[in-house]
Formats: sequence, structure tokens, C-alpha cells
Amino acid sequence: RVAALVAVFVAAVGAVFAVPPLTHEELAYNQKKFEVWRQFPDQLAKHRFSSHYQSVLHEADALYEQGGEWLKKGIDLLDLEWQNIQNAQVWARRHAEDDRAACELCNSFPDAGKYVLNLRQHPRERIRWNEAALEASRTLNRRKATARHLIALGDSYTDLGEINHAIDCYEQALSLASSIRDRRGEADARSGLGQAHYLANVSVSRPMPRGDGSPVATAASWS
Repeated sequence: RVAALVAVFVAAVGAVFAVPPLTHEELAYNQKKFEVWRQFPDQLAKHRFSSHYQSVLHEADALYEQGGEWLKKGIDLLDLEWQNIQNAQVWARRHAEDDRAACELCNSFPDAGKYVLNLRQHPRERIRWNEAALEASRTLNRRKATARHLIALGDSYTDLGEINHAIDCYEQALSLASSIRDRRGEADARSGLGQAHYLANVSVSRPMPRGDGSPVATAASWS
């Protein structure tokens, strides 16, 4: 009899405090939260990896900038960690749209190696890095960074001899830098524009021949 009363009591309490079944939308939401939680440790580790090797790139750049005996140390560090640095930038670029921390890294990767990257990257690769950084800077509303990335794109297009693309990038950078009173950005954009227009004028004129009769190259050439 006591057991029966306990059973009745438990059933009554269960009826009062029963949790209603989840809807399909709630089940889907909980599943999504679980997937995010399950992947979080892996994402966190990859973010730390990307952040660490961006710091390594910055260190190599700082050593190189010092010159002298430090210059070679910077290049050696860059070469030692180059594959990891590239992988770190790829991760930041791929996750920039849905991860703010990755977006911040993507925005700052080209700046971290502004000197040494020219030593190891073809202009096309520099363009890919700066296009990703440009998009990230716009997402973050970092207008000074946007101007810097546009100028860097202009420099790379100039190296390739794609002068029209270079001029377009410099003009966008100049307009933006002027609107936010970024004097350094204005100066760099004007300098790039001047060089690009000079090369454009040279390219349409007849090149002076060398002693062997072959024309002198008027812009940097990359295969």
C-alpha cells in the first residue's frame, strides 16, 4: 500500500514539473550549439596557432628592419617558419567572415611582414594577401588599414606592370585617406600615383635600345 502511494505521489509530481517536449526548431538550435561547443577547442587552438605565427612574422620583419647582423637573422627566421606563417594566414582568411578574431588577424597579416614579405612572395601572392586584408578591414571599419591595403595593392600591381590597376588602387586610397585626414596615407598614395603615371608615360614611349639593340625594360617583369 505504501509503495502504491509513493508511485501515485511520484506520478503527480512528475506531471506538475514535467518538461514539455522540444520543438523541431529548438532541437535544431540545441544541435547547432552542441556542434559549436564541440568544435570550440579545435578553433581556439587554430586561432592561437595563427596568432602565434603572425607574431613570428612580425618578429622576423622587425629583425630585418634593424639591418646589419640582425637582417640575416630576420630572413633566417622567416625561412624557418615560412610554411607555418602561410598556413596561419590561410586559416585567418578562411574564417574571417564568421570569426571576428580571425578577421582581425587577416586584416593585420600583411602589415606584420611589410618588409620581409617582398623577399618571399610573388606580387600575385601579395595581392591575394592584401585583397583578403582589404575585405577584412572593411568588415571591421578600419579605414586607415583599408587605405594601407589599397596602397599595397597598387605597389604589387606596379611591380607586375599592371599600371591601370595600380592607378585605380592608389586613387581609391588617396580619396579615402583624404576623407579621414590620414596624412601618411595621402603621401604614400600620391607617391604611388606619381610612380604609376611616370611608368605609364614611359611605357607608351619608344624604349631606348641597349648597346646590343634590345629594348630596355620599362617596368619590373615577373614570370
